[in-house]
Amino acid sequence: MSRARIATILMSGYLFVAGCGGNDLYYPPVQSSVIGQYIGIFNDGSDDNFNPIMAKNPPFDLWDITFIAFIHTYERNGVYVVDFENARGGGAPKPDDTDRDRISRLLTAATQKNPAMKFVVSLGFGNNDLVNAAKTPEAFADSVVRMLQDNGLDGFDIDYEEIFGLSDEAFRILITTIRNRLDQTGKKYLFTITSDNKSGADILKNNIGSINKVFDYVQAQGYNSWGTFPSVDDQLLAFGVSPSKLVVGTDIESGDPILDHVEYAQIHKAKGIFGWRVNGGKVFDNKFLPLREMYTLMKK
Repeated sequence: MSRARIATILMSGYLFVAGCGGNDLYYPPVQSSVIGQYIGIFNDGSDDNFNPIMAKNPPFDLWDITFIAFIHTYERNGVYVVDFENARGGGAPKPDDTDRDRISRLLTAATQKNPAMKFVVSLGFGNNDLVNAAKTPEAFADSVVRMLQDNGLDGFDIDYEEIFGLSDEAFRILITTIRNRLDQTGKKYLFTITSDNKSGADILKNNIGSINKVFDYVQAQGYNSWGTFPSVDDQLLAFGVSPSKLVVGTDIESGDPILDHVEYAQIHKAKGIFGWRVNGGKVFDNKFLPLREMYTLMKK
């Protein structure tokens, strides 16, 4: 339906979309489309945005995959592994409120509303995380598997930002090693990459064959708030990312217009859409309305 003819109607707590017929344009929902939402387990400085959002009883039934942000890469006994950051504004976490505790509470709350929910933990950036991980790929991949198994998680995501000093070969070896190690468990773990397509874009372009083979989804951080939508999405498709793997991103935290991103996903037959992030900014303030809008536009 045309943008000018879309009316939003709140009914029984859910958002419905109505059009006026005639010559309206309508892009039907993508079959088997995926909706992902990020939830941060870190504090924003001294501000705890995790526990207050959980107290608001988020509508977990409105999306398919919860991306948990973030874990990081640390050196342990001469190799690089993933571990929890427990970022609490410079202080230690309170008893029973570590990152592991927060993940446990998140899984319990979400599966009560949505038993089919998948949980994917995301490797953050800012500490040369991916570059260091590539220095000891086998040990890193083993630590990823331990992290998933120890916490009852369903997959691993790479937040692909600020990539400096990583070679094509090192990247290819790392992602292949992680994929192989995940598959060796006998469980179908999800493996995703979420790119802002700034630093490290050439690595993605030069390894597109491996990317389409290794990753279940390639997520585009093309945000209106950053001025990068739809350029990031267009570039990933131009590199050769399969539309069946592309998940279009939207910065719901900053109030990106969701319709723009949903239309892009539907026109390009992308696999789905994700939002950054549930426990931040306008999502919290607007009583999860962006989540309801995204669900209705993608699934109904």
